[in-house]
Amino acid sequence: MSTRSVSAGQSIYLRAKFKDDLGENAVASGVALSIFEPDIDEPLEMAEAFLNINDPTYLGEGIYEYDFSVPDGATEGVWTDLWSGVLNSQLISGVFNFEVQSAGEIVSLGDQLVANDLVEVTLTSGIQATDGTYLTNGYTFEFMTNTSPSYSEVRKVRLEVGSFIGDLPDTTIQTAILEASLEADQLSFEATQNTNFFAHARREWTTCKVAFTLLDNVTSHALRSKTLADLRVEYDTNAIVKTMMRIMDCIQKWEPQIIAGGYAKTAQQPLMVIKGELEFDRPAAGRLWSSTDSSISDRYPAANETDKESLSRRYEKIFRHKKKFW
Repeated sequence: MSTRSVSAGQSIYLRAKFKDDLGENAVASGVALSIFEPDIDEPLEMAEAFLNINDPTYLGEGIYEYDFSVPDGATEGVWTDLWSGVLNSQLISGVFNFEVQSAGEIVSLGDQLVANDLVEVTLTSGIQATDGTYLTNGYTFEFMTNTSPSYSEVRKVRLEVGSFIGDLPDTTIQTAILEASLEADQLSFEATQNTNFFAHARREWTTCKVAFTLLDNVTSHALRSKTLADLRVEYDTNAIVKTMMRIMDCIQKWEPQIIAGGYAKTAQQPLMVIKGELEFDRPAAGRLWSSTDSSISDRYPAANETDKESLSRRYEKIFRHKKKFW
């Protein structure tokens, strides 16, 4: 592959340097350049050249140059430029390459809209509709692309606190759902999940988290009272406070479940118990031997029989003195 490249329809400077047998830059005579299209069989014949040049420009220091304008419909591929000249009464030549690429290409255009985009569309006046009418005034609207993750829905959020957020647009609520869903993903630490119950817990937690966020913003500028001359109006905020307390209880109820992957109840219950040292049937530590002698000095670290106390389920090794019959 040549390091020189040009697109069809553009120009490329083809250069070559002549040197003598000592490696010094030299001026040659009768310098000629022949340019060949791709897939030309060797040996290269001047008659088969795409273009023959007899007067390339001399730049000095043994360097010759030709400004080659590649035709618009030139064949793609590796072209060959053959240089020749007479130096010290000898004809020498050199073969080089350059690549011609297509002038352009057609590629598929990917989606211009991606997930979690808020798109604002502005229509100027004068746009003609399909029925032939024209838009007299400019018009602007916005919409959201599909959000991901999204563990709740605008309708469910409005079912929870719709009476307080009736003036909020759906895009605002959907944005809050997206943010709460992202937070829910960060709280999901447990890799193994109780799938159905976990999905339900995550949906409920996301809905309550969104409701609390929206109510918190709504109540931050809520009026408690308003006075105009002799008229005074007081607003009851108890209803929204009670709703926020209910929503907070909902968050606290479901958050442990999304953290534990739906196994919060199981995590709070013991899977096994270990008997304490006061348990009468607790196994003895050590070599599990016991003596029937009351005196400590008469006890031996040995066992030759097994015995069990009346309330115990365990047999213990004991040592009994046995009489010798010989």
